[in-house]
Amino acid sequence: MTLGKRTKKTDIKEFSRRLMNAKGPGAGFNLKIGDREGDCDWRAIMAVLEAVSYHGWAMAEVPGGGAEEFKDISRRMDRAISSRAVAASS
Repeated sequence: MTLGKRTKKTDIKEFSRRLMNAKGPGAGFNLKIGDREGDCDWRAIMAVLEAVSYHGWAMAEVPGGGAEEFKDISRRMDRAISSRAVAASS
C-alpha cells in the first residue's frame, strides 16, 4: 500500500475492468460493493489495510437511495470489511 500508515480514510466501491472495457471508463463503477462481476479482492484489500494497522474511516462511495438501499449498502460493506478478520487469520 503506497500511503501505508499515512492513510486516514478509505472509500469503498466496486469496479469491473470487463465492464469498463465493454462500455467505457465510467461503466466499470456501475456495480454494488461485493458484486461477483467486480474485480475487488476484498480479502487482499483488507489484508493490506491490516498490514499497515489501518483502523480509520471507511465510507461507501456509491449512489444513495432510500432506507432499503442504505441497509443493503451497510450489509455489503460489513461483508467486505469482515474480510479483514478472515485475511488476518489466514
